[in-house]
Amino acid sequence: MWWLIRRGRTGAGHAGGLLDVWMWWEWIERRRHGIHKLRPGSMFDISIQPYSGRPLPLGDARFLKRGARIVELHLDNPRVSRAARDADWNPWRTVQDARGERAPLPRLIRSGHHGRIDGVHAVSLYAPALRRLGFRSRPLRDSIHTRLTRFFFVGLLAIYHPLGWAGAQVAMQRGWPSEAWIGAAEFERIYSPPHTAPRGDDVLDGPR
Repeated sequence: MWWLIRRGRTGAGHAGGLLDVWMWWEWIERRRHGIHKLRPGSMFDISIQPYSGRPLPLGDARFLKRGARIVELHLDNPRVSRAARDADWNPWRTVQDARGERAPLPRLIRSGHHGRIDGVHAVSLYAPALRRLGFRSRPLRDSIHTRLTRFFFVGLLAIYHPLGWAGAQVAMQRGWPSEAWIGAAEFERIYSPPHTAPRGDDVLDGPR
């Protein structure tokens, strides 16, 4: 299957051969889940949705449970792809840059614009990197769904990496999806600036 999919030139945002299907699927998923920008120019997109996985420990005898309302983080793949073309770019730059984008999320959670938010969650081949931002992380269980998720993520990496399949080689051989999460209260405690109240222009306009 990999041999068949790898026919055709791809990389830097271009989908060659069968990877056109990935672009369509990504577009469908964005529409289906209401994924929108965290803020103009951000490397993160978000969606607000019910949590559907296994219970996740929040560190204070509470758990993020199925049905809880969460902020789901998504990378803005085209933006990260453009950044990756810089000669001095490295994957950890993305995590480092994310530190500068942490303020809008606590304001979003406090605003109540999307109702009660119980946690922030992400699924990615690089989810463990979010531990540097205070998240917990663990690999997803081996299942058909996880294998399909991995298949999809590796294909997206080949599309958006400047080196195409060469840049996705390690992920194709050893990559495995993980999830990262943090409770909303802990996230606010870590990242909310002191004495900062929500402003009208901090409330995002995405779907509720």
